Amino acid sequence: MITHGSKSLKFSPQENTLLGYLLKHPYERHSYKDLILEIWPGDHDPRTQKQALFQLVRSIREKIEPKPAVPYYLVNWTDQRDGGYQLFPEGQPL
Repeated sequence: MITHGSKSLKFSPQENTLLGYLLKHPYERHSYKDLILEIWPGDHDPRTQKQALFQLVRSIREKIEPKPAVPYYLVNWTDQRDGGYQLFPEGQPL
């Protein structure tokens, strides 16, 4: 179980898979492709998977971020062709 302050948070199985993976590899940049392969190893429709990943991240952000539209913990990066996400458990450094 994950807590945020004094509040217990509940996650779906896929949210748990993604968040668990990111927590095992904090601060690392993870491409969309790598995360998709981690969550849906047997599925091979990249467009569907990418949209599903975006929805999953949005759902997680709604639970963990103070302002989901301005990510502080689960941050996007797009400075490379594929883009991806990076988790900062203590919050993104300034």
